[in-house]
Amino acid sequence: MIPSIVGFLWALSVYSFIGSFQHVPARANSQHSFLAKLMAALRRLRYWILALLALISSVAVLFVTYRLFAVWLRDFGI
Repeated sequence: MIPSIVGFLWALSVYSFIGSFQHVPARANSQHSFLAKLMAALRRLRYWILALLALISSVAVLFVTYRLFAVWLRDFGI
């Protein structure tokens, strides 16, 4: 049961990462107006925050993986 939970957590993490970053907006070039550059920066800022949350959740899933496998190995002695 524990390996399936770990596999599900990693699959969910990868799926959400792929789904979230399919359409990252391009940078505004120097020919755009200040307002267009600001709007593009704000749209990209949302993806930076999402990337930081993805990194934090990946570290959390890594920690949960370690703990669950430690319990699994202790219980079954593999």
